[in-house]
Parts: sequence; C-alpha cells; structure tokens
Amino acid sequence: MYWPIGTPRIHATSSSRASDANIYVSYDGLQSLSGSSLASPQPQPEASAQAPQHDDSDDAQPPPTPITPATPAVKPVDRYEFFPDGGPAKGQAEDGGRVPLKDPVLALRIARTGQMFAVITATSITLWQTKPAVVLALVVRSDSSLESYGTNVDLLLRPDSAILVVHTSKGYLITYSIASDGESRVYKPHFSNYHNVQRRKQSLIGPQSHLRPDQILWGPGEGGGVRDVSVRFRMVIKVDAGIESALALDDELVVATRKPAAVQCIRWTPDSSGNQTRTEILSRMGWVEKKASIVEMTHDRPMNLATWITSDGRAYAVQRQQRKNGTEEESDGADSKRLFKGHCFHIPQDSRGKAVRAVINARFSLIAVGCSDGAIHVYSVRDYEGNIVHSHSHRMPYSTATAGSFTTLTYSPDGYCLFAGFEKGWSTWSMFGKLGSNSFGAEPSISALNGEQWLLGVRGAVWSGGGSEILLIGHKHEAIWSLEMAKNAITGCYNEANVFRTVLQTPTSVMIYRGYDLPDLTSISAEPFLWHTSRIPSSYLLNQWPIRQTVISPDGRYVAVAGRRGLAHYSVNSGRWKTFADEVMENSFSVRGGMCWYQHILVAAVEDSRTFELRLYSREAALDNSHVLHTERLPAPVVLVTASGEDSLLVYTYENLLYHYIFVPTAGSVRLIQVGQIAFHGIVRSPARVRGLSWILPDSQLSDGDPSQDVAVASVLFLVDGKLVLLSPSLNDEGQLKYDMRIIAQNVEYHVSMRDQPPLNVSHSPEETQVRYGPPALRDSLWLFDGMEIKAWTDIHDLLTAANGDGGTRELPTPVSVDVDFYPLSILLEKGIVLGVESDLVQRRDVSFSFFHFAIRTHLVLPDVLRFYLVNNMTVEAANLSQQYEGLEYFSHGLEVLLHRVLDEEADTSPKPEDAVLPRVLSLLSSSKEYLDIVLQCTRKTEVRQWKTLFAYLPPAQELFEESLQRGSLKTAGGYLIILHTLDELDASLEQSVRVLSRAIREGDWELCKELARFLAAMDETGEILKEAMKMANVGLTQVSSQDNISSRLELPVTGLGFITNGRNKNGSDDGMGSDVRSHSDASSMGSTLPSPPSLPPSRLTFSLRSSLGCLVLLSRAFLFLASSSPSSTLFLVLRAPFVSTCRAYTMDDYVSESDSDYTSYWRDWFISSRGNEYFCEIDEDYLTDRFNLTGLNTEVQYYQYALDLVTDVFDLDCDDDMRETIESSARHLYGLVHARYIVTTRGLTKMLDKYKKAEFGKCPRVNCHSHPLLPMGLSDVPNLKPVKLYCARCEDLYNPKSSRHASIDGAYFGTSFHNIIFQVYPALIPSKSIERYVPRVYGFKVHAAAALVRWQDLKRDDMRRRLRKLEIESGFREEQIEDDEEEDDDVEFEGVEANNAANNVRLIEGPM
Repeated sequence: MYWPIGTPRIHATSSSRASDANIYVSYDGLQSLSGSSLASPQPQPEASAQAPQHDDSDDAQPPPTPITPATPAVKPVDRYEFFPDGGPAKGQAEDGGRVPLKDPVLALRIARTGQMFAVITATSITLWQTKPAVVLALVVRSDSSLESYGTNVDLLLRPDSAILVVHTSKGYLITYSIASDGESRVYKPHFSNYHNVQRRKQSLIGPQSHLRPDQILWGPGEGGGVRDVSVRFRMVIKVDAGIESALALDDELVVATRKPAAVQCIRWTPDSSGNQTRTEILSRMGWVEKKASIVEMTHDRPMNLATWITSDGRAYAVQRQQRKNGTEEESDGADSKRLFKGHCFHIPQDSRGKAVRAVINARFSLIAVGCSDGAIHVYSVRDYEGNIVHSHSHRMPYSTATAGSFTTLTYSPDGYCLFAGFEKGWSTWSMFGKLGSNSFGAEPSISALNGEQWLLGVRGAVWSGGGSEILLIGHKHEAIWSLEMAKNAITGCYNEANVFRTVLQTPTSVMIYRGYDLPDLTSISAEPFLWHTSRIPSSYLLNQWPIRQTVISPDGRYVAVAGRRGLAHYSVNSGRWKTFADEVMENSFSVRGGMCWYQHILVAAVEDSRTFELRLYSREAALDNSHVLHTERLPAPVVLVTASGEDSLLVYTYENLLYHYIFVPTAGSVRLIQVGQIAFHGIVRSPARVRGLSWILPDSQLSDGDPSQDVAVASVLFLVDGKLVLLSPSLNDEGQLKYDMRIIAQNVEYHVSMRDQPPLNVSHSPEETQVRYGPPALRDSLWLFDGMEIKAWTDIHDLLTAANGDGGTRELPTPVSVDVDFYPLSILLEKGIVLGVESDLVQRRDVSFSFFHFAIRTHLVLPDVLRFYLVNNMTVEAANLSQQYEGLEYFSHGLEVLLHRVLDEEADTSPKPEDAVLPRVLSLLSSSKEYLDIVLQCTRKTEVRQWKTLFAYLPPAQELFEESLQRGSLKTAGGYLIILHTLDELDASLEQSVRVLSRAIREGDWELCKELARFLAAMDETGEILKEAMKMANVGLTQVSSQDNISSRLELPVTGLGFITNGRNKNGSDDGMGSDVRSHSDASSMGSTLPSPPSLPPSRLTFSLRSSLGCLVLLSRAFLFLASSSPSSTLFLVLRAPFVSTCRAYTMDDYVSESDSDYTSYWRDWFISSRGNEYFCEIDEDYLTDRFNLTGLNTEVQYYQYALDLVTDVFDLDCDDDMRETIESSARHLYGLVHARYIVTTRGLTKMLDKYKKAEFGKCPRVNCHSHPLLPMGLSDVPNLKPVKLYCARCEDLYNPKSSRHASIDGAYFGTSFHNIIFQVYPALIPSKSIERYVPRVYGFKVHAAAALVRWQDLKRDDMRRRLRKLEIESGFREEQIEDDEEEDDDVEFEGVEANNAANNVRLIEGPM
C-alpha cells in the first residue's frame, strides 16, 4: 500500500521566462513568414489517412490508407545547434515564438523507463527529465501551424520515448522525433577553487561528505546529470475520419476513428511488404456491438493485452492478431484481415454503470474499470480466451456529485496501489480494495487560497521513480505537482519480517516503528517520536535511486535496501549505514529475487554479469566483494528468498524449483548447504507470478527430524497473484511424492504464519510465557489480509487436515474475521493488536500549503478471536486465550468490547437460549477480577432497551451493587446506583446512596463524594433529596433563617473553595463579619494558600446553599478540599431554603478566579456555566479522554497537551499569568473543536436536543415562524473563518445571534452538519414549512407587482451610481442625484451575505438569541 507524504514539489515552464531566452518555434512542415521552408526533409510532408465511406454493411471496404513517409534519419545532436524541425537555430521568430504565460497543461505522458516525461499546452510541447526535474526541450508551435492543424488536444509518447505524437483539434496527428546523446550532458558543476570544495564538503552532514566535488549539488537519482535532448519535426498525419482516441505502441500507432467507427494501425516504419497502415472496421468485428465507437484505449506490454471502452459504456479485453505469411494470407483472406480479437467483460446494467476509464494491472492480472457512477469494478484475467471474471469493487468515499467524473486511472508500477483522479479530487486504494488516502477531505476555500489545485481536481497522473512519486496535473493550471509516496516494505520485498515489523520505505529514507520494542509490553504507543527515520546515504541514492527493495531483520535491529544496482545496510541501534566504497563494485551487480536477514547476516539474491548467486554479507564487515562470507551459484534467476525456522533458507527460482538450504556455522563464518529441493512443474504455471512463499513443518519434524527430509513432509504455502495456495505432500500409488493443491483464500494482499514470529522484546520471551501460562496462544495461527478485512485460522493444523481430507473436497474451516478501518501492516501477537498507519491531510491557516503526515492506528483483535471461540462453543480455548492476555492493561477493555458487540447483536435478533452467545460471554467474564466493572461500563454505554436482554442472564442489579460494596469497589457501587435509578429499582429511602456516600466519606474518597452529590442533585431540582442524603450520612446541618445570621457565620474562605476552615476567620476570631460576594482581590488571596493546605483536625465546613446548583458546586468544592486535607474531617453545612427571593442565586461566575483551585477539577463546569457559553453542551469525560476522538487536533491547537490537561482537569503546570492565559485560550479553542465532533454523536445530539426543546439557543425573530426554536450552526468547518449563526428549520433561514457574546463564538465549534444531522436522527422534530408570507398593502389594497419591479430597478440604479462615483466615472444618468458621503457610510453590508448566499442559498437576518 502507498501513502502520500509531505507536500508536493511544483514544476512549471510558463510561469516565468528570462528576457533573453531562445524560444524555438516549430512550423511543422509549413513555410515560415520569412519565406524559408522548414519542412521535413521528406518529399511528402503530410500523409493522409482518408476516411472510408460510411457503410454498416458487411461489404464495406476498408478506407484507403496511402503510404506515409519513412522515419527520417536522426542526425547527431550538438547542443541545440539545429532548429527543432531541421532548420538553423534562431531566436524568437516573427511567427509566434513566445511561451504563453499561465498556459494550462492539457496532457502528461511518461516514458517506460521513467527517466523522461512530456507535457503539452494548447500551443507548446515540453520534455522534462525526471531526475533532476529540468526541461530538456521546449517547442512552441507557430501561428501558421496552429491555424492549419489546430491547437494541441492530447499527447502520445512511444514507450521508448523516441517519438512523440500530438493530437490536434482539427484531427491531425503531428509526430516529432526525440533524439538524445547518451554520453553528452548539457550541465556539469565545476569548481575552480578546490579549497572551497573542501570547506563545503566539511559542512555537509552524514554520508554526503563522501561525495566527489562534482556530485555535492546533486540529489537522489541525479547522478547522471542533465541529458542532451533535441526534438525534431517528423511528419503530419491527417485522419479524415475523425479521431476518437489513439494509442502509441512500440511498433505502431493505433488510431480509433469516428465516422466510420474503425481502428487504423499505422506502423512507425513500413514492414517487409512496404505496407505501413492497416484498417479494420468495428462493424466487421463480430465481438463488438454495432454502432459503437472506441472512446478510450489502453495497452499493457507485460500482459500483451489492451482494453477498449466503447461509446455504449462497454469494456473489452483485446489482443493484436499476429500477421501470417503470404501463402496463408492468400488461402485465408478473410481471417488475414482480422487485426484484433477480443472479449467484452464489462456490460453496464444502466446508464450510471457505463465504463469511463480502464487500466491493466499486469502484476496481479487485474483490469480496473472506472464507471460513470464513481465505482471502480476490478476484473481478474484468468486467460486470453475471455475468462475474465469480476473480482471486487472499489467504492468512493464520497458521492459522485462531490468527486465528479473520472479523469484518470493508473496502477503503480508494482501493482500494489490504484490511483484514481476525478474532476474534484483524487483517491487511492490498495490492489484489492482497501481505501487509502484521498483529497476530498480538503477544505476547498483554503486549497483555492493557497493555489493548491492538485487537491481540487486532477486532469492526469503518472507514476515515476518506480512508484516513489506520482506526477499530477490539474484543471486549467500550468503546474506539474510531484507528490512523494511512502510504501509498505512488503511491496518491494515480500518477507515475513516485513510483516512482523512495521517498515515504510520513502523515496529517500526508511521509517521503522519501534513502539513495540519498548520494555512495557502491556500497551502500545502511537506517539510520533517512536518512528525511527533514517535517511539513506546520499552517496548511494545519487546513482541508485529509486530504492526498489527494503527488508528488516526479524529482531528489528538491521535494515537493508537495494536500488538500481548494489545494496546498503543499516544498524538501527548504532544508526550507521554501510555502503560500497568502490563504485565499480557497487555497480557490478543488482539485487534480483529479494533479500532476507539471518541474525546479523544479510542474504541477497543477485545478478552479476548474467550469473545468478546467493551472497552472504556480514553486518560486522565492510561492504566489499572480498568480505562476502559465502557465494552460492544458481542456474536460474531467483524469484523469492526467505528464511524459515531457526536455520533454514528457502529459495524459489524461475525454473520452478524450490531449494532448501541450511545455515552452517564455520570457523568465523557461515555458509549454505543444500539439503533438498522440490520441483513444481505442472503445479505452478508461471513462477514469475509467485509473490510469497513459506512452508509448515510438523512439530515432530521440527524437534527431531532430519533437515534433509523436510521437503518430504512440508506443506508449502504459495501466494500466486492474489491466491493463497496450499500444497500438501502425499504419496501416489507408486510411492512417489506428489502435492495436492488447494486454494484457501482469494484476493490476498499478504499472509503470515505466526510460528515464525520472533518475540517482540527480549525481556518478555516466549519461554517465560510458557512457564507461566503454558503454550503461547495462537502460536499456530495463520493470518492474512484480503483488502477488506483480516482473516485468521487460529490453528493451522485444522486447515491442513481439512485441505487434505476427502480428496481435497472437504470444506475449509471458517476463519476469524477482523474488520479494520485502516490499512493493517503488522499483527503483534503478544499484544493482541493489529498495527497500521493512515496518512492524514493537514491544512493550517498559519502555513500556505497543505501536507500529509502519518498517524499510527491500532485495532484490538482479542474481542474478535474470543467471539469466534464462543460462537463455535470453544469455551476452553477462549478461557486459555483470556488467561494468556489477562496481564495486558487494556484486556478489560477488550472484554468490554466483546460484551458490547454480542449484546448489541442479540438485543435485536433475540436468538434461542441454546444458540445465544451472551451467556457464554458472561460466563467467560465471571472469571475476570474486573467482572463487575466490565458489566457496568458496558451497561452505561448501551441503550436502556438493551438492558433487559443483558440482565436476563445476570443477577439482579441490586445483587451486583451489594457485591461491589462487599469487594470495597465504591466507584463501581456508585455506578450501579445509576443503573438502579434507571431501572426504577433504587430504594426510595435513599439507603443505597447513603451507604455509598458514608463509606466514601469514611475512606476519604472525596472525588466519589463529589460525583454522588451531583447524582443526588440531578434526581431532584429542589435539592431536597441531596439534603435528605446529607442528614442520613450524619453530616451536620444547621438551618439559618435570616441574612444577618448567615453573614455572621460566613467569612472570606482562605482556600478559595467557598467555605470556612475550623469556623474561624483570618484573625482567629470565631464570629468575624463577612460578605457573600467576593471581590477580585479576595479571589486572588484565596488561591495563594491552596498549594499548601493546612493540616486540619476534625473540621467544620460552613456553606450557604441557595439553590441546587449552588449546593452542588459548593459541596463538590468542599469534598475537593477535604481530599487535600485530612481524611478524618467532618462536614458541617449551613443550608438555606432554595430560591429565597431575598437571596441572590450563585452561578459559576461567582466562583471563578485565577487560582489553581478553580482549574483543578471544574474547568468544564466553569466553561459551560460562564456567560456567553450557553450554546455549548457538556462533553462527557470518556469522550474527551479517548484519543481517537481528538485525532488531528494536536496540529490545530497551540500547547495542545497542556490545553487537554486543563480541559480534563489534570493540569498541574506551575507557570506565569501570561502562559496561563495562553493555555486557557487554547483550552477554550480545543473544547470548541471537540464540541463540534461530540454534538454529532448520540449522546451529544441528546444533550443538544434538550437545549433545543427549551429554546436555549433563541427563537426565530420572523413573525410568521411564531417563535420557533433556533439551532446553532457554522458556515465553515475551518476555525477562525466565520462566527456562529442560528438556523430556523421552519423558514430555513440563518440569523445572527442577538447577544454580542454569542456572536463572537466561532462557527466551527458547531460545524456545518450538526443542524442537518439532528433532524435526520429525530425526523419527528422537522417542523411544517412556513407558507405564510407578508403581503405589502396600502390602505388594505395589495401593492401591484409593477411597483416592486420599480423599487428593484431604483435600487439597482442607485447601486450603479454609487459604484461609478467611487470609480470617478460619470454615470450618464439623466437625473443626477448627489448623495452625501454620510449616506454611503450608512449603507449596511451584512457579513458574508454575498459569499454565503451563493454557497448556502440562505439569508442572514439580524435576530435575537
């Protein structure tokens, strides 16, 4: 799989031009204005392919095709001394000759080797070199050529880049010859002062210091320098029948004509009989539908197959017929005229399924067809006789309206990635359908502002550098964007170590994830710093770029890379690379067949001067041919090389032979000894199509068997294209060894046997695990990824038995299916998780470009495996697996996920008791120490309607509550209070709540006391239940009847918590006068003593509870204070009847201060209750602490971690006031961004619904809406662009909030989708549309429509006058009215009216909250 990285490089030719640049003009065989003829040296400059008469009958004759001129000889090129079309060099010509500035690129083509690509605009042709990215040749067509032949429309490039063809708007094909000198270079750095070079080299870092003076300016792949290339006009071909599409092949040019629909094959050079053009009419092709024309053609050389897409939306697989000799042609004239044979494999079911684009994947024998409905259907080519079946489909992540139609479709050179370009963006998939990156998540306004058209739509795309980069062109833009790609190391070197270890290969570096090498194996980290990135030495990249293969050692200590020639290896621990010191030695061989590591020894399959060898390089020795430990000659090239077991090496060659070697240590060295081989003739048809190889040995053979007999008992797994094939050994009737073949999986991207997985950390070896728990769980499992989900057979022996049983007809066991929403890279068995990555697009307002960055993703597979066991009634295996992984800190979370999934399914299906899985799950959970907590957490996260299903297999909730108290789990018992309350089983006498509260006070768990206080306060708005619970918990209460008594009992709280310690004031007196309202100076003094709370004896804490809210806030602060003082403290409350008219109700603003205490535990309470934040709802703490919900916000918020700590009440940084204010601002911004995500969840929608029903967001000011409630919404999802607006669902208009505090809230804190989603979830809330409209009347009579028209005309006229007057232009109106400047200043311009009305079709009307 491929992922884009960073931001693309931009190349363009027409953005700027030097004043003295020599621009060369091509007259394309026509006479220049000066009178000189610059025609082709051929006597006939134009060849005409006449259109045949349109006749659909079988007797229609092929169109006459006169012989076209032969290709002119290419003359030596010497630094552009000749005009591109053969004339002398000139400067800018009279007839045109200027590069049009900002001329958009229309087409992009790349040569087969990838060293050169060409682009065209409407009037010019540009040849580029890939590395370095420089212009090799630039040709501008003259005005006379454009007038005669038309402007450029499309571009064709012969695969060997020797001929370039331009398709013009008037139906001409203009061909150019591309000549180059392999030895000549037009640029070479030269340094006259050698000492300056030395100083420059000393300033370089790392391996760059070893470069020669003439190489220090070059980058990866640029060691060859800039080539000397010239473009010469060749000929013009006129196609009278009209050109639908064209295709440039090695031997000929294939043109599909329009009227009549035919295919013409024009050879680049005449054949032996002198013919150069042949034609076949589509109506005579029996396998093509009548009255259809070819609108698009592609060709793949490795498969020798072409695809045609016709005007009726069908797709065909086509092959070129080989010409017969003259004798056969005379005897069989009808067949000899057949140029093509093919088969239709895609027939659209309706107009939306018509084929638009097609591309061939030769690596996996696939054909991808892009359809008009945005879907991509992929077909598997099994043979050339029409056996082409549907394999799978890629679905767009967005609708067709969002993406637009297909513009390009291309596979990466290795076939592992599919890139699809659309009118409004692009997307990538893995070869079997896993969605990768896309640009549809980009904000169009930011992309347009930054000029990043590559995010807004793609016109064409080609891969370069072996898939290291992809070149993109946009719509109506002159730039070429080069976007670098990172790919999974398994795409270049299929090795199981690359699956066990997450390794990514970028164009210039290797990225290794080392999170699972941390000593703590109970968790996995996704922090970016755990990516170990090492840049490949520049001295190696200079000439050997691109990197084709990367392999890591099983223990993760060493990495090896191989480019075009040679190789290099790296030590992760030391951070050092080793390369060949001798360039000749490095260039003498290339790695072909892969590499693998055996301990510290690198095994490389190489090709050296047409000889094929296995070489063993030691990491401890220098890279030199004289230090090779061992060399093994092979008779054929190697397809795959892989290590197996402890000391085995498997080598599969193009001779269809599998060699088995073992590593034998010798004195100071290691050598290979062959102990067996297997011939697969007749079993594997094409060795080149084998991607992966491994074998499975019986346990007895592994422990006591003779290695020479391994080939006789081993079951071999082949990955051929996308099929996982199992070859099982057996004996025939004659006692000879034979293999039974069974395909066990389709569409496999990779597979891995867990037998070969090494321990992830030496401190936690499998031996230790076996001593503690027995055999490692899932040790014999087989895992694979099929492009959609991960599948695993928990015991491969069951698979082998089923594959061999009943002559191979027995049904295979069902595997475990694990659905993941990212691309998985590694299966970490010891941690029970799947590790993968995804590439996120980052757009920030503080930078002028967008970029991609990696994010680690994980998925816990334990719930899926446990569920598989329990569904199949394998309770013993499930118990053993649970015992193996119970030490993981997230294991309880996995059990909770398991319970939630099973409950969610069976609550809807209601299976029979004997078929139900839920009882088995609960039985498994009962053995866990966290059983009660798991049930509690799952219950609180599910709908109440599902509780009946759950508690049908559980003891009553009251018993679970009592068991929690007996275990001393007070928090768990407190959670069950909520369940009892919801089930209406909570004792009306509050006995359960008081029991928990009393024990929490005795044990000093003041945090739990706070939560219980909130729970009791929520049960009754009057606060009577809370007061009753306080009495029953033996908390002292005092009733105060007058304000004087209250003021005599209250004084300034020295702790900032709103209470008095020991009943004394600052001066030590017991009855100091105080005030209920704190001043700012008082608030400042409160916080000064909080960091060092006094050590108190049993205390009396005095409160004034004036409302349920004030009661809850003050009581919570009291519990918080007690948590920091003495566990033996007691509570004494001063209670006053709520809502007394003479008493002012306390709000959160009355308790806000800058002290640490107010930030410690109640930041969200303070934020929600602050004036101006009434639109926000409170976000659940579980949602805030789930990092998945915060993905991508770390790049949007300054001091992200501090802000998150502040929001989640764990902030403990000691900082100054300025820093505190900055973090506070970031926390508010972070809360708003998370709020936009939270309110579209189920719980968030419920909370916002309550506010909506209470009209807390305001009511519509429109009279005819009758005070309908409003909803907040944003005009943009990007922060700091637009403030919040209010949406009325009745009149479907937008309004500005009346309060200035609300009007300053960022609209991105609510998003552009919330107000629509809430009505989708709650359709009953959708109001009837307002049909009442105000009708203007004068004395009861309706105003005539003509009056409205006159008012509109007057408005437009006045507006025109104002604009003309600002431009100081006379208006020309007969009656000129002079308006005062003050009237102009008084003109009201509503914010965002023009821009937002166009986008949202709404009006902004000033209205109240």
